[in-house]
Amino acid sequence: MAFAPASLILANNNLPINRALYAKDASLKYSLLLILLLTSCASIKNPVSPIEIGVWDLVADYCDESYEFKIDGTIKFVSSPEMTIDNYTLTKVGNDGFYEWSYEVIEYNNKPSCNGTFDTYLGQKTTTYVKFSDDLSVMRIYFDPHEGTYIGAYLKRRE
Repeated sequence: MAFAPASLILANNNLPINRALYAKDASLKYSLLLILLLTSCASIKNPVSPIEIGVWDLVADYCDESYEFKIDGTIKFVSSPEMTIDNYTLTKVGNDGFYEWSYEVIEYNNKPSCNGTFDTYLGQKTTTYVKFSDDLSVMRIYFDPHEGTYIGAYLKRRE
């Protein structure tokens, strides 16, 4: 798809976008604004909340792992030498501060995880539950959305 320079578009008053921009009827302007807003939102696959965006490190006795949550709804997961890219969702569950964290592996380098195992595969789907600390710097991981199911590991936001 070819794009014309903005100066060329604005110079041609017969284009629909120009008629809308300079319309005296406000409803035409608002319709254009709504269309632009909807098309810009459509480019994000899985809209995410801003609380998890950034790099998080696993704090556990058994491995060093990092999780880079991105605004496009993907995670870059590194458990060296293993590396995956996952699509994810984080959905609030109930009123106790829990979120359902579901993710699916969409890219995988076919290397072992930090503990030497090959237990990841393309298309693998996982669901766990997380709860954030009050300052949003720690994400505790649970099997189910109940305090008694804490797995003993957590993610700490990288500074």
